[in-house]
Amino acid sequence: MCNLLQVFKLFIAFSICTIFFACESKVLEDNPIIPTDTIPTIGPAKVYIESNNGKWQIMRNGEPFYIKGASAGALTESDYKNMQQYGGNSLRLYGFSSNLRSLLDMALKYELTVMQGIWFVPEEWFDYSDSKATSAKIEEVRTEVRLYRNHPALLAWGIGNEVVGENSSDAMFKFMNDVSIMIHQEDSNHITSIVTCGITTKLANKIATLIPDLDFIGVNYYAGIPTIYPEMQASKLKKPYVVTEWGVNGPWEVGLTQWGCPIEDGSRQKAKLFKDRYNSYIAAYQGTCIGSYAFLWGDKDEGSPTWFGLFYEGNAVEQVDEISKSWTGSYPINRAPSIISSKLNGSANKYNTILSKSDENLYTQQISDFEGDTMTVEYIVQPYNSTEGLISDNSHTMKYIPGITYEETTTSCKLKFNDLQDEKTYKLYVILKDSKGRTATEVFPFRVSLK
Repeated sequence: MCNLLQVFKLFIAFSICTIFFACESKVLEDNPIIPTDTIPTIGPAKVYIESNNGKWQIMRNGEPFYIKGASAGALTESDYKNMQQYGGNSLRLYGFSSNLRSLLDMALKYELTVMQGIWFVPEEWFDYSDSKATSAKIEEVRTEVRLYRNHPALLAWGIGNEVVGENSSDAMFKFMNDVSIMIHQEDSNHITSIVTCGITTKLANKIATLIPDLDFIGVNYYAGIPTIYPEMQASKLKKPYVVTEWGVNGPWEVGLTQWGCPIEDGSRQKAKLFKDRYNSYIAAYQGTCIGSYAFLWGDKDEGSPTWFGLFYEGNAVEQVDEISKSWTGSYPINRAPSIISSKLNGSANKYNTILSKSDENLYTQQISDFEGDTMTVEYIVQPYNSTEGLISDNSHTMKYIPGITYEETTTSCKLKFNDLQDEKTYKLYVILKDSKGRTATEVFPFRVSLK
């Protein structure tokens, strides 16, 4: 993830690896992947980047290859199957794990490629000027590269994730270059990249000077995605790039309620943003941008249970329709339902919705489904920035506060509160599902202030 707040960035850098790998292990226990020995050994794909009159493209086994992918954390076989079904061709993984061979095998089964990440911690936690320590680290990576370099699903190596920035030391830049050199020595069949948190002309110039061995640059950017191409063009870094994370604006990039709650768009607005950003800032620069990885393929509870994940409870959400159309040229056979509009006590304003009645508060929504499928809805109330009063049961897909919503229909519900809930802030999550496994979401923040 990328933002301008250094503290947030360091938190993400520290937590993503732990969360992703822990989730992978747990999910794979529950959803075993086929054994490695059932995959035929066909040798590595030959991958390189060629340039023709200043236009770059990936070549894979002699054929042009444009990355149509998504970043991934915890994966089940259905995630791979869905990626193939919706027209994608690549997944980005963040680091080595004990089950990586199985993950690569599964990618091969569904004719997908993998950009394999190599995880490094920020300079705050590792001295990249210590030649003994960095040499040992490179040897650790060399061992892993030798294990996976010949797998036919492998596409590229991603060196680090958001650990190199404008203010990184020259030692950090040199280390990244040394890792790339080592990989090219060990693996002549695949390409290398670093992954940055955004890009500026200054950073691009430093990469050009200090990490010349790279084949391409990976850039994670959300609200800042329009700046990638112009910043790269203004620099002396004459190499292609991949947008290695992109999607909706993060919680640090959106407006806040008066009590500081980040305002999350519904999936209808998110889908439109996916369409606009892909067409305007990825596909528009093909030849310099050699592909992208949307964030995130699967369920993802970060910012909220519905903020970033392109799936909810294993069901593809509305954004997937637009990314599938971008990849294939047409929408999926069955499209997701949509929450066209929503109001709480007659107001669509999410910035300062205050409920002053203890009862008869009314949420309404206009919904649709392209195919006319039967729809069902789930209403869930959670406290903002707290776990107070939450319970879980088999009838709800996330923890919730019981007794608040009632008289629920597909287009409305009522909310009531007691004195203990007065002067507190909440979120209403709305999960709309069609009868064929597709989902739309809406999130409405509010405050209770009873008269």
